[in-house]
Amino acid sequence: MELAPRSPPAPPPAKRAPIPAPPVESPFRAGDRVRFPDPQRNEQMTNGTFVALTVGEPIEVPSRVGGVPPRLVESAWVRREDGTTARVIHGWIRPAEDASP
Repeated sequence: MELAPRSPPAPPPAKRAPIPAPPVESPFRAGDRVRFPDPQRNEQMTNGTFVALTVGEPIEVPSRVGGVPPRLVESAWVRREDGTTARVIHGWIRPAEDASP
C-alpha cells in the first residue's frame, strides 16, 4: 500500500515589526549624577553620570507575552564611575539622590 505524499509544512508566522519608540525629552543633562541598571552587572543599579540621549538609537525590549511584538524604547549613554560607558534604557535611569529601585 502506497502512502500519499505529505503536504509541505506551513511556513512560520511572520515576525511582527517592533512598536516604535515615542520621542522623549530627558530630565537629565550631560554630567548629571544618575543611577542606572548596568548591563555588565546583571542590571544592578549603578552610580554614574548621564552623557546623552541617543536620538534614533532605540533599544528593542522583547515582550513577555507570546504574539505581542517587541517594543522600541529610547536609550541613553551613561558613564560608569570607572570611566566606561554603556547604552541603557532611558526610562530606567534615576537621579543619584533617588533611593527608589
